[in-house]
Amino acid sequence: SLQADCTPLQKKCERYWPEKQGEPFVCGPFTVYCVSILSCARPLPTLTGSWLKLRTLHQLHYVNWPDHGVPDSIAPILEMLQDMRSYQDHDDIPLCIHCSAGCGRTGALCVIDYTWNLVKSQMVPEDFSIFSLVQDMRTQRPSVVQTKVAGFFIYFILRKKKKKALTNLLVPVYQKAFDNLCYICHTWS
Repeated sequence: SLQADCTPLQKKCERYWPEKQGEPFVCGPFTVYCVSILSCARPLPTLTGSWLKLRTLHQLHYVNWPDHGVPDSIAPILEMLQDMRSYQDHDDIPLCIHCSAGCGRTGALCVIDYTWNLVKSQMVPEDFSIFSLVQDMRTQRPSVVQTKVAGFFIYFILRKKKKKALTNLLVPVYQKAFDNLCYICHTWS
């Protein structure tokens, strides 16, 4: 493990959830309760799930995505996105996605989820471009999708998902997206 040789991790964000069932977490006027901790049907060593009660919300906490890097495997990310949507009764229920700074990893997940929902609903605009989507998102949140490797990761995940559900609609959209890849690598810092 790389962590064994490193100094203690730098604190990136505040914890706002209880770590154990039966031990409420108090934060100012709010008390958050852990109703239960999920036992997943499939092994996901990098993901824990908890039912929290402030209002009732479900938290998925992916713990193996390094800051300024990408996960070693895409399967857990795809499973997490699928799980995330399975807890959403309908699209009007908001989702809260965040990483330590709320931009790099958060942006990558938002781009993947948004793009895949366009594909599933067959509502991909003819001029759709992942690069343009990221640029637009950056007008609302600077540094969304922070690194080149995160850009490659987005395309890699979407390409893998595309192979599972290939339709004639996807071919021109993804071809255009991949044509933009070289340009993206030169412009994302």
